[in-house]
Amino acid sequence: MKKLLLIALAGLAFQVNAQQVHLQSGVLTPTANLNTQAPVASWEASLNGRHYAIIQFAHSVSADDRAIIEAKTGIRFFDYIPRWAFVASLPDDIVLPSLAQYDIRSVLPYETTYKIAVELNERPFPAYMQEPNGYISVLVSLHNDVNANEAIQQLTSLQMRVLGVQGGQFLQVIIKETDINNLASLPYVKYVEPASAPGVPENLQSRTNHRINVLDSEYTTGLHFTGDSVAVGIGDDGEIGPHIDFKNRVVDHTNSNSGTHCDHVAGIVGGAGNFNPNTEGNASGATLHIYDDYDNLSNAPADYVNLGVRITSNSLGQACNGGYNSNAVTSDNLINGQTSLLSVHSAGNSGQSTCGGVGQGFYTITGGYK
Repeated sequence: MKKLLLIALAGLAFQVNAQQVHLQSGVLTPTANLNTQAPVASWEASLNGRHYAIIQFAHSVSADDRAIIEAKTGIRFFDYIPRWAFVASLPDDIVLPSLAQYDIRSVLPYETTYKIAVELNERPFPAYMQEPNGYISVLVSLHNDVNANEAIQQLTSLQMRVLGVQGGQFLQVIIKETDINNLASLPYVKYVEPASAPGVPENLQSRTNHRINVLDSEYTTGLHFTGDSVAVGIGDDGEIGPHIDFKNRVVDHTNSNSGTHCDHVAGIVGGAGNFNPNTEGNASGATLHIYDDYDNLSNAPADYVNLGVRITSNSLGQACNGGYNSNAVTSDNLINGQTSLLSVHSAGNSGQSTCGGVGQGFYTITGGYK
């Protein structure tokens, strides 16, 4: 009898866990509510005759099945949320009980509280996101079907200053600290988080032994893969050189020159060893496109097509790992969209640090881009 009870309790625990939805802001346990949820048209924050929601299925659903549901119902499915749930856009006139035929078990309005990163509830804010006179810099994710230019116009009319667009759907915005909830309540806003932390140079200690002598050997009958005709986009602390090791192979896209760390990194990537053969880099014939900070990643889709960039390299960190944030989304979209692109990041200098529950020896994933 005890065994049967334990099995039943284990089954119940599995069922509860399977129904949980794991948001950045916390964990939800939606109930099956198609017959009890208020009509979509009565929800707050409508946009062009549609509302945003979290839709949870009773089981895993394929992309083909979701496409059929979209065609029959007018629903637009966007981001997947563990488990079996999606951020979605619903037409105002949709009849929720009718969705049961598609094994949809729960539909929740996309609440303001779901949109705010937990870091924005903590004080004081990091110095890099603080602006004068009580303003802060945040990164705003727009819903996938929102026109960024229209969102920028509306934010500007609300006295919120948009500094730039990243990846088409991410806006860097300057707002009053007291306007976080007001910003998150806007229907076209999917998520609000702190602005991306600035890159901090890593790999300061020594040149890593990459065993490159096997690929580019010094004897005649060996391999000679020098990286000739390969374009690499490097993001770091600004302009490099002039240096004999980079002669005629550097394209400068920078707006600053704040140190020599990029010279060091570029030397490891593609130094020719002209000044000192012992310091020859990994690809002594590669073309090096040099950018500030992570600008090599934001420019990578265009550079992939126009400049032939197939490798990006960043020896930077962004302090405490913030989990799967907008920078991580940008990296995933970059790799998925440019299938022959290799994105390389430093292992970090922080293995002896602890941060946010991450134990000593494991704090090396410094920032979302990694």
